[in-house]
Amino acid sequence: MQLKISENLKNFRKKNGFTQEYLAEQLNVSTAAVCKWESGASNPDITLLIPISRIFDISVDELLGYDIVKEKCEIDKILKEYSLLTANGQNIKAKELITQAKTAYPCDFGIMNEYMWNIVGGRNIKKRDVLVSNYTELDIICQKILSLCKDEKIRYEARIMKAKLLYAAGQREKAEEVINSLPRWDGTAEQQFERLYDPGTPEAIYWTQRNVYGLADGLTFKLVKLIWSDSETPLEAKTEQTAEIGKQLRECWTKTKQPIFLIMEHMVFAALAKKLLSFDTNYERFFEMTDYQLNSAKEITLIAKTDKALRDLLLRTYKTDDLFEYTLNFFKTADHESYKKIRLKLQSDNRYDIDFSDKKIYN
Repeated sequence: MQLKISENLKNFRKKNGFTQEYLAEQLNVSTAAVCKWESGASNPDITLLIPISRIFDISVDELLGYDIVKEKCEIDKILKEYSLLTANGQNIKAKELITQAKTAYPCDFGIMNEYMWNIVGGRNIKKRDVLVSNYTELDIICQKILSLCKDEKIRYEARIMKAKLLYAAGQREKAEEVINSLPRWDGTAEQQFERLYDPGTPEAIYWTQRNVYGLADGLTFKLVKLIWSDSETPLEAKTEQTAEIGKQLRECWTKTKQPIFLIMEHMVFAALAKKLLSFDTNYERFFEMTDYQLNSAKEITLIAKTDKALRDLLLRTYKTDDLFEYTLNFFKTADHESYKKIRLKLQSDNRYDIDFSDKKIYN
């Protein structure tokens, strides 16, 4: 934020036909002080901002040259771009953007919040060393948000971060107290929307349907996570077990045509593909799982054209209602080292018809 108080002082003084002597007299300061303000050699004391603005009949923001509406638009644009970059896996560019934004708008809680989570690598951070090494800065941000911010969503995320910091610092009981104070699943906005409307009404049916889709997506992800958390089971066995669940869900979808099974199948293979990137160097199996993932993504995208609940869930989760294109674009733009290797393979195989002409994205 750039303030233009010296320039504005001079302009508003002349606009009102005041001399420097007159303004100095009204403020009980010397003419030399006013002269220094207008030249930029010094600024008025903060206690004089309101008296000066009253003399000129303007707001303090106008006096400072601070355009709240313009700044909000700029911040919203930055956060939207940041969200898009992270969704596409362009984490390097996202980090640069949010770090610059934190410098330009150090008091904005929305930017403060995203900057905080970017430091630790996202909402699913589990690395205690990262939390411990950044403890002081993260704790200061949390305290600012919890003390001054009125946005409940941002405050909620600050409490989650606070709990993670406490746990990382070995204060497990205090961390659990913070988490225990958060709303239960039953208290979510989605659940309350479902209860808000009379049973059987279009609105109630819409929210029930949307919640079913959302819970199916989350439950399936946790199921895959549970299977892969077993360190005793060999990688091959976990891969086969997860893939078999996906295939069984495909059968359920084929027989019932209930989108919930298609959503679950998509999540199984999407999560499995990511697991294989982390634990397996056999990219052929990764390609096999992404074939299943992309096939279900195509069908989900098609269904979403007529299923409003599904479409709205996709828009909220992925910022687009085209899950197929979203997935392809992620493969194309993600800057994680694993995806760089995959792009080389995709390019040589010409899989999925991805255009790799923009070298700047990948190199």
